[in-house]
Amino acid sequence: MGKKDKDSKKGESSGESSEEEFVVEKVLNKKIVKGKTLYLLKWKGYKEEESTWEPEENLDCAELIKAFEDERKEKNKKEEREKGKKRTRDSSEEAGGGGASKRSGRGTSVSSADERRDSKRQEKSKSGFDKGLKAEK
Repeated sequence: MGKKDKDSKKGESSGESSEEEFVVEKVLNKKIVKGKTLYLLKWKGYKEEESTWEPEENLDCAELIKAFEDERKEKNKKEEREKGKKRTRDSSEEAGGGGASKRSGRGTSVSSADERRDSKRQEKSKSGFDKGLKAEK
């Protein structure tokens, strides 16, 4: 499966001549930093907290990367379908007039909340005598 040199995972802490290889159990995530693709790898025999970001060129686990990418594409397609369903539902509510009354009610409560928030800000910005406090004798 996927393997990686010990030196590139743990650093060159010892001067061993034999290289130990680690086996990739699963690809957890992907990111691109400065044009380089990095994968978050779960190592076999290690906890998930010990997963590391590794550059694509250091990896030898093409099957796991492909499985991860396929799973990610499916997830994105599913999310897009869900967004499309929500959009159609929202537009049908607007056509029926159900959404408009909710908006007008929400608008009045928001403005009163804004007024309260503004008055609190003014109170906080005042200090000492501005708040009506009197000097102690």
